[in-house]
Amino acid sequence: MTWAAQAAHELAVRGHEVTVLATDLGAKGAPRSEVLPDGVCIERDHGWNFGGLLARPALARVARRAVASADLVVVSGFWQGPVAAVCEAARDAGIPAVLVPHGGLSPWVWARRAPLKRAFFKFRGARAIAAASAVHFVSDREAGTAIGLSADTRRIVSPPGVDFDFWMPDDDEREVARAGAAVSQRKAMLAWAGRFHPVKGLDLLPAAFAPFARLDWELVLVGHDHESEVAASLNRAFADAGIGNKVVFVGGLDAASLRALLRSADGFVLPSLHESFGFAAAEAAACGCAVAVSDACGIAGAAAGDGFAVLPHEPPAWTDWLRAVITRVAGGRRSAGCRERLEPILSMRASWDRTDALYREIAAKR
Repeated sequence: MTWAAQAAHELAVRGHEVTVLATDLGAKGAPRSEVLPDGVCIERDHGWNFGGLLARPALARVARRAVASADLVVVSGFWQGPVAAVCEAARDAGIPAVLVPHGGLSPWVWARRAPLKRAFFKFRGARAIAAASAVHFVSDREAGTAIGLSADTRRIVSPPGVDFDFWMPDDDEREVARAGAAVSQRKAMLAWAGRFHPVKGLDLLPAAFAPFARLDWELVLVGHDHESEVAASLNRAFADAGIGNKVVFVGGLDAASLRALLRSADGFVLPSLHESFGFAAAEAAACGCAVAVSDACGIAGAAAGDGFAVLPHEPPAWTDWLRAVITRVAGGRRSAGCRERLEPILSMRASWDRTDALYREIAAKR
């Protein structure tokens, strides 16, 4: 998970001793124990998925041993069996625990598999919240819409950071990349990156783009699951709207390739029905793109302003924003970005200064 990896690294390089307890899911063949170059120690044991929930019976025993020498326990995730066990192990040892649910307490997530979620919350989730010293949200919106918290649950908010030294504009690369792809400087290029999943709200885009069938633009959609049924259905919708020839579906890209795309793009769209934050939008903004996100994205509260539009999930609002971007590029003008405005609040340093201070304060109350 992006946030957990970032948290472990950033806290370690700040001088904290960090041990990560993890499963081997997604890391088959990895050693049971290893120390990374940044000093993070990783301890893995076997885990498996059961009905979409992570099962790891041995974790409670491992956690009880590990927390004995800890000053703070950070639990990343929510709809996994071990979460309550780890929070309770920390509480029983007198160690503060911070629970980071990653959007898991949002109304949209609760509505999926609702009977299973209600049962899990009754027997596990509520225990995890009760045992935690605080719940860490990555946006005010995530904190404000969270379900299942009691009146005395402490909520802390600290957005994740973006590496502005990596995600940055490069006009030379933009010109080379667009020339290599035969994309003129006056052709508007829009981009999106993520999972082809209903939560991403992509079904809004065909109607939003449809009025521009005769204008010069291209939409590039990036996702590892670009051959999924959700992607196929979206592709058909673009074709039905008469703009299928202007939309390009590509597979997943590594970070450097995605950066090259964002440097070449004029705008980035994120019409999600739910995002606890919205990393992709932040990275696009750092690369100089004009950005539009739905008002269901957590990043909206921190980033809204010039160059970063927050829109309702209704095609007409997106059509108006797209028209401004496309016509501006056709007129030989780049879309106004918001990198300089966002860097002071969303840089890695700013993010982890906030988080480090909050975690130190919670640990001090042991």
